[in-house]
Amino acid sequence: MTNLQRPQRKPLQEYYNDDDAQLEALTKLIDPNAPRPTGQMITPARGDFPVAMTAPNGIRSTASAKSFEAVLERHSQVQPKVNCSTVIDHTGKLSTSLTYGKN
Repeated sequence: MTNLQRPQRKPLQEYYNDDDAQLEALTKLIDPNAPRPTGQMITPARGDFPVAMTAPNGIRSTASAKSFEAVLERHSQVQPKVNCSTVIDHTGKLSTSLTYGKN
């Protein structure tokens, strides 16, 4: 009859055993075989926010837009499917371009 009894559960503290000191020690270990970064640090470059915009009727406006999305929407009505953003790699070459067009 002893094998038909319910198994005893562990106390809740045994399930949630926090070993903070052990985890901190593991995070401070440095792998000597890990690859090391080489070269210079790449930082993103921000362009100037466009001030002069062309309206859909062809008139240039000097009023600045409220957001980047507003500039994209306005320019896509005049020139659809043109580059709106470009990623430059560390050598200075264009690697990826993003086009924007409103359908």
